[in-house]
Amino acid sequence: MAAAALRRVKFEARRLSENFWENIGKRSKNEPEPPLQIFQEMHDFFKTTSNLSITSHWMTQAFAVATDTSDTHPGLKDRVIALGVVPNYEVPDPVTHRASEALIPGALLVRERDAFSKAWADASREYWKSTFKENHEFRQRLDSIGNDSQIDSSNEWEKIVLLQNLEGMEAVLPQLNRLLERNPDHISAHYMLGCHLLAQDDSSGIDHLERVTADPMSAMNCFGIMADFYDRHGNVDAVRALKMRADEFDDMVQQAMIGRNRVSTADNFESHGLDAAEVKKIAEIVADEALVHGAWIVQKSHELLPQWKHYVILLDIKASWFRFESVAFRNEILTRIVNQVSLDGYILAIDTKDNNRPVARKIWSIPNAKIFDRKNA
Repeated sequence: MAAAALRRVKFEARRLSENFWENIGKRSKNEPEPPLQIFQEMHDFFKTTSNLSITSHWMTQAFAVATDTSDTHPGLKDRVIALGVVPNYEVPDPVTHRASEALIPGALLVRERDAFSKAWADASREYWKSTFKENHEFRQRLDSIGNDSQIDSSNEWEKIVLLQNLEGMEAVLPQLNRLLERNPDHISAHYMLGCHLLAQDDSSGIDHLERVTADPMSAMNCFGIMADFYDRHGNVDAVRALKMRADEFDDMVQQAMIGRNRVSTADNFESHGLDAAEVKKIAEIVADEALVHGAWIVQKSHELLPQWKHYVILLDIKASWFRFESVAFRNEILTRIVNQVSLDGYILAIDTKDNNRPVARKIWSIPNAKIFDRKNA
């Protein structure tokens, strides 16, 4: 009995995640309010069956997961065997009798189910409405971009992301594959496709995510996703190897971060390498800070993880003569700007004050470093 319960809990949890909650989430794209009878819907869902070939695959995966030293609970197979039961890989039959219906009077059960549903709807309403509004904005933006014949390389990726958010991965697979044919180094496209393929238990996704591990900002996440895939398939050696890679890479990133969080006159600075549109966008962000009178941007070169671009933004901040200008006050401006700037790399912002003055002079000497001057704005 206990082994059967463990098997059913594992199975129904996967079914809820894959078939029930995923479909509920999709409804937030078209319905402005969350469902008011979510637990009644769940109650009805448990009476249904799912695709047998898919659910059989789930059970195989559930029993394939091996117990690891980092796990808080043993794997399903080990737990069942510990109970002295031979693992049963068959899909559990649909629930026909429920403890709640046997133990709780009907009227009370309905009332409590309604109360839980209302509590869920109340707790979810703000996020649900925000998601609905966001998807409406996605649709408007997608419509403004136009059809395939009208888009160009500058907004092709944006269209793919918008369409994927609105209609799911199947809707963007053709565009995604075409993009990678033309631009085989597109890290974000490899990540999106790799995650999708592994979620479908297609091992070809590994090759895509391995390419993404070249990006220090995405590598750790890729290691985790690949390890989950191997874990589902019982490949203990591959999981351990990925964990070792992740630990080694994390140590390397920690070392690389030391050099990326400071600058000195001994550093090598280069031209920022940004296109006119990117420069214009950063200049507009800087212009919104009334106390910033000038801005420069360069790249700092590194020996450790050199492919991880490091942008340094230098700001000339001038407060009014009657206003106290503390370090914390200047740091708030620097932080606001860094949080708004989106670049393919790590961003450090500094100002021209005090100890930064020698570094500032070196940055000023880099060609085309200056991107904003309030006198000319």
